[in-house]
Amino acid sequence: MRKKINIFVALFICIILLMLQGCNERVSVPPWEQDNNPEVKITATPQVGGSGIEYSLVPDQCPSPCRVYVPVGAEFGISVNAYNPGGVKSLSILATNDADGQILYSVEETSSPDSNNKVPKSLFIIGHNGAGGFGNQRIHFKLDSMSSNVTVKATALNYNGMSTTMIAYYRPLGRIKATLEVSKKIIQPGEEVRLTWDTEYAHWPIELVDATQGISLNPPNESHFMTIHPSAPQTKYVLRASNFIYEHCAAEDKMTCPGAEHIEKSVVVAQGSQPPDTSQNNEPIRIELIGQPTAPGINIQIRPYKSEPFMSTVKLQQIEFPLDNISIFLVGGIKLPKLYQTTNDCLDPAKYVYLPPGGRTTPQQMKEVYGSETPTFYSGSYLIACVEPKDIDQKIDSVGVLITRAP
Repeated sequence: MRKKINIFVALFICIILLMLQGCNERVSVPPWEQDNNPEVKITATPQVGGSGIEYSLVPDQCPSPCRVYVPVGAEFGISVNAYNPGGVKSLSILATNDADGQILYSVEETSSPDSNNKVPKSLFIIGHNGAGGFGNQRIHFKLDSMSSNVTVKATALNYNGMSTTMIAYYRPLGRIKATLEVSKKIIQPGEEVRLTWDTEYAHWPIELVDATQGISLNPPNESHFMTIHPSAPQTKYVLRASNFIYEHCAAEDKMTCPGAEHIEKSVVVAQGSQPPDTSQNNEPIRIELIGQPTAPGINIQIRPYKSEPFMSTVKLQQIEFPLDNISIFLVGGIKLPKLYQTTNDCLDPAKYVYLPPGGRTTPQQMKEVYGSETPTFYSGSYLIACVEPKDIDQKIDSVGVLITRAP
């Protein structure tokens, strides 16, 4: 069966190759001063699993070198293409495993002038021949774990010796992390401060704005700091970061795309001697629900999961079960026992509130679970839930949830 599938894949690639060759316009090579560097595009298309979103990279979307975070366990087919109005002479792709430096693929495609001395505007590599040349065998990779890393380097050359290289670092998709800090939160008029930030698993470009004046600060790629001159009595700065899936999801509600994630961080700078008002900073906080020991033979569906005790009194507004590698691939959802119920009631749908991956509680659901739309958790109290694994034999030690405090 697998051999038949491979034959069909090979035939499909052959058809595509013929179509590309037939549609490729040919032109005369212009003088050097009228020529341009080729445009290079790298595309990673999910083959098995994944989000179904093509990870297509061009310089105006993500300047080279570009970091792309993809779901663990998903297999991706790689293709590259180069375009230049004055013609493309060669296109090559080099894919390496960063862990050991092993070359996964090294493929080159070249062109030459035809009988009319014209050359193709485009070159494509969507497969290889097993010997370093263009062919009908798939170029593909799979990130098996959170430590897997693959680098793809594509280089195109025109007939005047001008080249372009696009580098893509494919990294495992983890939960986005971001920090935003300021060197001083209270300043005197005219004083400058240093704004610093860092992100992990975020797709470029991140967005940094002066929310008070509605001005985008447009940080350059890979930058982590800038000097600012706050002029308002209080100035709020906001960092917004998303992963690649969120940025390229076509759904109206981007959070319905499996693996999509978007977060915001903010800081406030005030002029004068009073500390800035941060009462509206009720950003979600991630906490872990830890699976508790149970007696042998206990149904895994009623195994209790508890958070660490709260260190101080908090009032909650919402609980979210976020989309990440755990929730996408291992967990069907979490169950919050309703008021006066326990995890022993997690087999009865009438006695719990169910949150699928990406789900958030409504005010009514908060009231059903805790007796209030904004329940108060005192120091020493904790959250409790049941976890529904996708595989009944899969042991899940912990899951993360996001809690939003009430203003």
